[in-house]
Amino acid sequence: MIVSYAILSLVLLTGICWGSFLNVIGYRLMHQDSIFFPKRSYCPSCKQTLHFVDLIPVFSWIILNGHCRYCKAPISYLYPFIEILTGIATVILYTHMHTIFHFIFGFIFCSSLFVITRTDLETMLISQWTTVFLVPIALVATLVFPLPVVFFESAIGAFSAYVFLYAISWCYKKYKKCAGIGEGDIEMLCMIGAFLGPVGWWLTLVLSSFLGSIAALYMFLHAPTNIQNIKIPFGPFLALGAFITLIWQQWVLSLFIPF
Repeated sequence: MIVSYAILSLVLLTGICWGSFLNVIGYRLMHQDSIFFPKRSYCPSCKQTLHFVDLIPVFSWIILNGHCRYCKAPISYLYPFIEILTGIATVILYTHMHTIFHFIFGFIFCSSLFVITRTDLETMLISQWTTVFLVPIALVATLVFPLPVVFFESAIGAFSAYVFLYAISWCYKKYKKCAGIGEGDIEMLCMIGAFLGPVGWWLTLVLSSFLGSIAALYMFLHAPTNIQNIKIPFGPFLALGAFITLIWQQWVLSLFIPF
């Protein structure tokens, strides 16, 4: 039991550290900084190069009270949020994925989801590096490795997800004369379909729509005045729905098909 808790603690810490790296990727994607040839981390406000003591995941943010050590500019809550979220998700993956292939597959998938969550919350944008470019990775993985989703399901999932959401977006734009679904959301569901298959992306869409509706209702009830000016990013809800489906797909499916 002690060994198990020690291993889970190590997995949690590893996940938190990985979440810190995902924060860097998310920030650099949205601010045109190089990912492959990165500079040392720096404060976006004063451009001061950050040292090791400023970069300890979660801990540094708490000690610095969410502000830069040098210029006192506020540091986004998204940094500790993504780090803690990644740590918890890594533990859940570790305890639910039964093979190393399944774990790595899920880990790559979830890493993309967390970067998307970061960028969509911050800028209302989703980079193709986290969606379109992961589709071939999912296709190759399902072809080569023994995974719950096989190649045929992955291919059909990616294709059907994109066509379905694109068709809805096209119809909405045609009759409402404005965009209803962002291209990033369409590409994200395509990526989810590649990793989870046709059943997986459908469950994800249902779950995320339900969760997003609850959030929209809450904001409508608590909005000060003009609700029309409030924009809610859909990517984080798709990410949450996809993660739930990845881990507990059979349970979610049983809610819709009880017999």
